[in-house]
Amino acid sequence: AAIDLRTSATAPRTERTARADGGFVLKHPDVLQAHARCTGVWLEHWARQTPDAPFLSERDASGSWRRLNYAQAREQAGRIAQALLDMDLSAGKPVVVLSDNSVDHALLALACQHIGRPLCAVSSAYCRLTLDTSKIRVILDTLAPALIYAVEPGVYGAAIRAHTGCAPVVFSDNPAHFEGALPFAQLLAQQTGDISNPET
Repeated sequence: AAIDLRTSATAPRTERTARADGGFVLKHPDVLQAHARCTGVWLEHWARQTPDAPFLSERDASGSWRRLNYAQAREQAGRIAQALLDMDLSAGKPVVVLSDNSVDHALLALACQHIGRPLCAVSSAYCRLTLDTSKIRVILDTLAPALIYAVEPGVYGAAIRAHTGCAPVVFSDNPAHFEGALPFAQLLAQQTGDISNPET
C-alpha cells in the first residue's frame, strides 16, 4: 500500500506549502546545522583520516581492476585541479563530460569541485545511440564548454567535432586519434600548487 508521507509516523518532519500552480514546497523547519562548504572538504577529511580505505574502483576492458584509495584520489584530483587552473580556462564556463561513469570522470568532477569550476555531465546516449550529431551540437553550443572530456574519440569524436566552439578536448584513451586533443594522463602528471585547503 502507498504511504502518505504527510501523515506517516516514520516520515521526516516537514512543512508543506501549496503553490498556486498546483505544486507544493516541502521545507524542514529546523535551522541548517554546521556543514562542509563543499565536497572537497570531505575528500580532504577522509584522505587524512582513512587514507588507505578504498574509494574508487572500475574494471578495464581486460577485466582488471583499477582501484584508488582516498589518499590517491585526493592526490590525483589535486593534480587535475592544478592542470585546469594552469590551462586558464574561460571563467564561469563548464567542463563538459560526454562519457559514462568512470574513475577518470569522478576525478575530473572532484577536481572541478575543488577549485569551484562548474561541470556538466551530458548523457552518453546523445553520442552512443545515434549517428545524428545535431542534438549534441545544440547541447554543446548552448553550454559553451571551457573544456570537453570523453573517454575516447572513437565513440565521442564525431559529437565533439560537430560543436562549433573551440574548447580544448581531453581523452583518456587514444587522444592521438583526435587532432589537438590532450591525454588525461597529462592532467594527472601536473605538479600541484597550494590548492590543498578548499575551506578557504
